[in-house]
Amino acid sequence: MNAFQALFCSESLPPHGFCYLWDPLLVWLQEEALRRNEELLRAVFDQAAVGFSMTDLDGRFLKVNEAYCRITGYTQEELLKTNFHSITYPEDLSTNLAYVRRLLAGEISSIVYQKRYIRKTGEVVWVQNSVSALSEGNGRASGFVALTEDITERKKAEVELQEISGRLLQLQDDERRRIARGLHDETGQNLVALSSTLSHVHTSIPSASRGLRKSISQCQELADVCIREIRTLSYLLHPPMLDEAGLEDAIRHYASGFAERTGIEVKLEISPHFGRLAQEEEMALFRVMQESLVNTQRHSGSLGATIVLDRTPQAVVLQISDQGRGIPGNGQRHLKGGCFVGGVGIQSMRERMKQVRGQLEIESSPNGTTVCAMVAAHEEK
Repeated sequence: MNAFQALFCSESLPPHGFCYLWDPLLVWLQEEALRRNEELLRAVFDQAAVGFSMTDLDGRFLKVNEAYCRITGYTQEELLKTNFHSITYPEDLSTNLAYVRRLLAGEISSIVYQKRYIRKTGEVVWVQNSVSALSEGNGRASGFVALTEDITERKKAEVELQEISGRLLQLQDDERRRIARGLHDETGQNLVALSSTLSHVHTSIPSASRGLRKSISQCQELADVCIREIRTLSYLLHPPMLDEAGLEDAIRHYASGFAERTGIEVKLEISPHFGRLAQEEEMALFRVMQESLVNTQRHSGSLGATIVLDRTPQAVVLQISDQGRGIPGNGQRHLKGGCFVGGVGIQSMRERMKQVRGQLEIESSPNGTTVCAMVAAHEEK
């Protein structure tokens, strides 16, 4: 009796009406299912649009697919004779190995990061790797599996976008400088002349003409107010002290004027003998300080702010903090009334720091906001 006959033979039926397949048939079905799964996995591996690789604990390649070969420019045979160290861009290798150590230590189960490969032709290609550790039955790592995506074109687009953004910021600063100079040298001087003329007119009017003298006096006061506002606006657009004396003096002068205009007390903590930075770094840090204080005035409700400007041999750090209500959503949401909390301003600060290869960190809570900008320490060029 074979297995199929056993299915229909009444005397072979178990008590509850169930039947059991013959062991050899069951084994065959299991093997067939396993074979089909292996074929499916092999097809997925070979035909995947993204690179796929397996390495041992030393980084030697055990298996790679065709997409990975296309990304790196090497054949499968060539890759299986080497390790990922040999094709990794030298400046990226230490970071790559640090991730490997964290995976082996069990600190993380997977990691997604960007790095550069050097193709067989010598061309540099940017990739995004998603790496996980392969575990043995005892839980110890036996190797690594990685999905690799070529992001070279995306990186090129990011660089081009950053260059465009940099040019726009430069044009903006140049236009601010031009307008500020025009307001100060032309409009401001015209108002000074107007105020002086009104003063002469006032003195030439007989004291008996009290009404006329009062009107002229009011006009002169209004002209003086306009002079002060023009000077303030000119300074806000482009502080000449930044070019003439540097970041430290420009911040001191701006903080003093800000406190006088707004009533917000500003405390300064600046490293002694701070010195000068490159012009673009001074401008970027000044704009971060300026935008941060403006946000403090408009949104935080804080009665005070603190500016810390520190310089070490390695870095320059600018920190602006207040004790206000904080930024809803850490700067990602809107305030009531549809006002974006530093929306454009925060993005502008981030972009300015990118242009000088710096970093911008913002921490916010209901107890206040701290903005921290950092650049590598360089002497004035």
